[in-house]
Amino acid sequence: MRAALLRGLELAAVLAILGFAGLQIWFGLGDPVRDAIAVAGACVGLIGVAVGELAAASVPGAGEPPPPEALLKDAMDRVLSGVRSYLEESLIYGSDLEGIDAGLAAVTDPARAREAITALRLANRRMNEKSSRTAQELEAARQEITSLRETVVEVERLALIDPLTQVGNRRFFDRTLRTDMANCVASGADLCLALADIDRFKLVNDKFGHVVGDHLLASFAETLAKGSKGRAKTARYGGEEFALLFPGVSFPEARRIVENLRQDLENRRWVIGQGEKALGAVTASFGLAKLAPGESLESFVHRADARMMRAKSLGRNRVVAEDGAINPPARKAS
Repeated sequence: MRAALLRGLELAAVLAILGFAGLQIWFGLGDPVRDAIAVAGACVGLIGVAVGELAAASVPGAGEPPPPEALLKDAMDRVLSGVRSYLEESLIYGSDLEGIDAGLAAVTDPARAREAITALRLANRRMNEKSSRTAQELEAARQEITSLRETVVEVERLALIDPLTQVGNRRFFDRTLRTDMANCVASGADLCLALADIDRFKLVNDKFGHVVGDHLLASFAETLAKGSKGRAKTARYGGEEFALLFPGVSFPEARRIVENLRQDLENRRWVIGQGEKALGAVTASFGLAKLAPGESLESFVHRADARMMRAKSLGRNRVVAEDGAINPPARKAS
């Protein structure tokens, strides 16, 4: 609703500028070239801002600067205020011209005619100055809106990244899963989902501390992201659990990639600190599922999670990717 309103205001501003400036040019009022430049600049600036695509920013706390979206609204308000001022000035200008024209029609005295012509020049000069100021203000607002839009896009990007591991966060996963499901259902392509859980991660935290645990999470995420070689989208699902989405990848190929990841993790020499103290073996359990025809998002995630838990119950450090549905065992500490 908010996006549609902003887009409506944007379109209304463009139409207003076009309409009144067009009338001014049609009736020969002011400088047509300057008006055309002002209209073109304003329209390009306004149309180039995809207000409807902006995402909501976080609510600022005490002492924090306002979110980019609030600044953007303020910039748009100033644009519309400038347009209103320009239109009001155009109406005054038109009224002045009507009065001058009526006066000229009845003037026979050359001195009175010179006075009317002087008034006409003054009105035209005032309108040209107003058009120039409006064009400058609109250009400044266009640049500010463009900068704000880039800021909002960056804020939205950061809102989808897990700050510790630098892969997608849970919000990214939920949004991307919905999009990939819709696209794959529409195109008929396969969609596979793997959930991975670091085995006995709690023991790492207990033995080495949470700083080392955080380092392990970041390294684990990097291994998944790089090891999937662009075939999967990586996200931190929660805690020490991660998700890999494989849009357009067949089930056998997804299974091969996941198994390679498992082996890479198992064979890697995990060390910590500047002295490269050995951390010991780090393994993970994987559950892999392929989206079934007509399946819901919840069921799809549930099946991948069930297979991951099955991998845990079978001894960890393995990939469970069975074709049939599996009832998940009761969850317990990993």
